[in-house]
Amino acid sequence: IEDGQSWASGGAVLRVSPVEDTEQIEGEISLGAGRVLAAVVKGDVLCVLRDTTPQHFYYYRMPGIPVDPEDQGLFFETYSLTDLPDVSLLSSVELPGPAHTVDTAEFASPSAETVVALLRNTPHYEWFSPMPIVGLPEPIAIPAAASSSVTVSSGGSLSIADSIYRPYPITRPTVTGALMAMDITNPAAPVVGAIRTINQVASLSRLFATDNLVAIGMGVRENVPTPTSSRAPGRSRVGYRFSVYDVAPGGSLTARPLVDLPGRLQAVTEFDSTGALLWTLRSAAPSTAGTRLDVCTWDGSDAYLTASLDLPNQVFAAKNRTAYGSSGNAVSSHTLDDSGQFIEGPSWELGVAPEALSVAENTLLASSGFQLFTTPNFPQTGSDWLSPVVMPDLDRLVGDGPWFLPADDYGIELFRP
Repeated sequence: IEDGQSWASGGAVLRVSPVEDTEQIEGEISLGAGRVLAAVVKGDVLCVLRDTTPQHFYYYRMPGIPVDPEDQGLFFETYSLTDLPDVSLLSSVELPGPAHTVDTAEFASPSAETVVALLRNTPHYEWFSPMPIVGLPEPIAIPAAASSSVTVSSGGSLSIADSIYRPYPITRPTVTGALMAMDITNPAAPVVGAIRTINQVASLSRLFATDNLVAIGMGVRENVPTPTSSRAPGRSRVGYRFSVYDVAPGGSLTARPLVDLPGRLQAVTEFDSTGALLWTLRSAAPSTAGTRLDVCTWDGSDAYLTASLDLPNQVFAAKNRTAYGSSGNAVSSHTLDDSGQFIEGPSWELGVAPEALSVAENTLLASSGFQLFTTPNFPQTGSDWLSPVVMPDLDRLVGDGPWFLPADDYGIELFRP
């Protein structure tokens, strides 16, 4: 899929190629004007979330530039893949609300008949609206036991409030978002459930899914009380929450109680309706360099701290009950045993200093800029590969390969670990 977001793009396009020769185009279909925010294949159905805002090059959308409401829209569309290389449109449903407030989106699949979309509007510079800003430092603190200040609506439109425009430096970025579920039992007539909006949070994690459940982690800005005698201005800190929704037929989303977390949610493992392991990161003690990994056990309604471990930095991944962290070119592993203790496991020397880690089935993945490093069936020695473009999100690589990786103007690159 060419998503229609490049500078010279002529719009979103789907192309079909044989696996053995990706340079050969056997089928091609326009996905329409605008940009593709997210796409997922469900059996023989392709689901697409498409934004047709005229100023879909988000670098151009500056404060004060009006957007004609009649020329914008957000569409959920389904395509049949039963007669490849021919692809045909099954349905197109316009979603309520202005699409220009959506910067990024992702799909998750809690069941064979349902897809859930998480939409985000991220913080941005006043003169580069709403270009996402990555890596802004945030204060990290263990939240006090208090009611959450997050506003989560049970319905309404996709009128996600624009993130506050702030001149550089931005010290308190805010993120707004929305969750919606689509029932594709009949892909020719999908049903869109009620929309859940999430307003003014400090951060949103990726979307996690299991059988009829979806979950996200949120950073919530909280005011820190000051003594009444103090003239110092009020301060704030970021507390973290875990939010879970039951997904029912018809696209219904039912929220479970918000749960406090000790740090920013990084991974969810052993996830089902009765519980999960929640892996979070936060700053270590002030006198200690590095990061504190906390593992919490969620029992379906609340979470309890199970174990903690100091790591050298925040490059982290988790699979089942094992945590992976990097220091320079080295990656170490620690496995949580049944008594709640971390047991040190194997370590690996990679060809790169990882900027991201992930585990796909039995393959450890590490990336740094244009380079991807893998250790298939680790702890065996792995191999590395140089991409013509910056590596995509490693969490999108599933299974043990080979993988077809998007390479922008270079098309598709095949990587065999």
